[in-house]
Amino acid sequence: MKKAIIFDLDGTLLNTIMDLGEACNAALTHYGFPTHRLDEYPHLVGNGVNKLIERALPAGHKDEETVLRLRKGFIPYYDEHKCVHTRPYEGMETVIKELKRRGYKLAVASNKYNAATQALVKHYFGDQFDIVLGEREGVRRKPDPQIVNDIMAALDVGQEEVLYVGDSDVDIQTARNAGVASAGCSWGFCKQDVLNKEQPKYIIDSPSELLNLLQQGSAGCDETYTTMGNKHSYMKAIGILAVFAVLCLASCSDSYTKKASKRFQTAQLYAQNGQFSSARQEIDSIHTLYPKAVDIRRQAKHLSDSIAYVEAVRTYHYSDSVRNELLLQADELLKKFCYEKNPAYEDHGKYVHKLLRTRGNNASRCYLQCYIGDDRMTTLKSYYYGTKQINHREIELSSKEESIRKEGTNHTFENEGWHEITSFEEDASLALLHFISTHREDRIQVRLDGNSPYVYYLQENERTALDETYHLGILMHDIKHLEDAMRSADRTIGKWGYRKDEKSE
Repeated sequence: MKKAIIFDLDGTLLNTIMDLGEACNAALTHYGFPTHRLDEYPHLVGNGVNKLIERALPAGHKDEETVLRLRKGFIPYYDEHKCVHTRPYEGMETVIKELKRRGYKLAVASNKYNAATQALVKHYFGDQFDIVLGEREGVRRKPDPQIVNDIMAALDVGQEEVLYVGDSDVDIQTARNAGVASAGCSWGFCKQDVLNKEQPKYIIDSPSELLNLLQQGSAGCDETYTTMGNKHSYMKAIGILAVFAVLCLASCSDSYTKKASKRFQTAQLYAQNGQFSSARQEIDSIHTLYPKAVDIRRQAKHLSDSIAYVEAVRTYHYSDSVRNELLLQADELLKKFCYEKNPAYEDHGKYVHKLLRTRGNNASRCYLQCYIGDDRMTTLKSYYYGTKQINHREIELSSKEESIRKEGTNHTFENEGWHEITSFEEDASLALLHFISTHREDRIQVRLDGNSPYVYYLQENERTALDETYHLGILMHDIKHLEDAMRSADRTIGKWGYRKDEKSE
């Protein structure tokens, strides 16, 4: 008889991936590293903030010192933005209330740092959980069982009285290490084949199935590996892989072809179960080990194309749904911007914050200008005006405790005084803007370095405008990545569809 349910947080109770991805991208940008598409982050999360940052960093920069440096940028950004996109999975709030009504003890065990774990659970679920634990100093992260052991001790329950619910291989390993039953949830961040490989005791496809599971004579009585619900509803809905379930392989007398056939049948089963990585491994083995099995290799290639199609469709729809949400946020923010374009000498227009528009009073002062182009790229420019040329190519922003320095490209001209404009590439622009955003309430010094230094301070309205430009820039940056992913997926879908049409003629 189960008395306590322990939940993972990210990917199980809450869909946190967009806020995690944006926080990590902000930290990467701040320190001059390349960012990732938001749809790549489900493959990077699961083992705490430090491991997320390590996985996100490029090769050659994954050392502990760099990870800890980026963590200092990640934590404050995430603390401020952790509830922007995050939402409970559909039906989860109802399930938690019902479990509480039925008298179950409820707990959360997460690898997310403890302060954020506590805050998120409190924000979305109130006081319905009896104990909530995140990453704590001196306690090993999951899959070490210590966090589960601590929860069981606090709730005064035994191993046989606990069901652990999570979405990743780490969660299933944690449950196994703690000696408790596990239920893998297929709606989270982890790919289905990775989850299946760990063989959780149960697999559920929606939060409501957890209630059904617990009602069936008390979960945990059946010692066999059970699959709840329809794991493959997505594939069935698309109807792409079903054709392979009824393919009849030509019977051949030689063992060479029979071995290739067996490999192909295994690949089919993996594909039908959504275990695409395992299916590809079998397909690669067929091509490598059985080069003369031409017919089977042809069918294996066709299966590989079908897998690519299913994954492309999934990527396209996921990217499209996220993109639409980001576009709504961008449209709201764009109300504070104006569109500028001079057809006489500009091929493309740009969005400029209304507080940063070029006006006559800017002609004889130093200031920062920033805009978002039609191509959704962010550009920051430093404008200098003075009685002598300084030829500044670098800019340093500093608050009381931190500073950031970036190099740009300088353009100088003279018009009753020296005018200089230094432009910065997008990564450098976003890094400088991120610094301004995280120190918006501070007094920020701007130092221009060239032949001689020049120092001034950002005005309050400039800090506000540049902060809002930064947030619009991040939105546009993510939208661009999502659209790139959609175009790539669309090409795959079109290519596969063309071959199918051609083959059916």
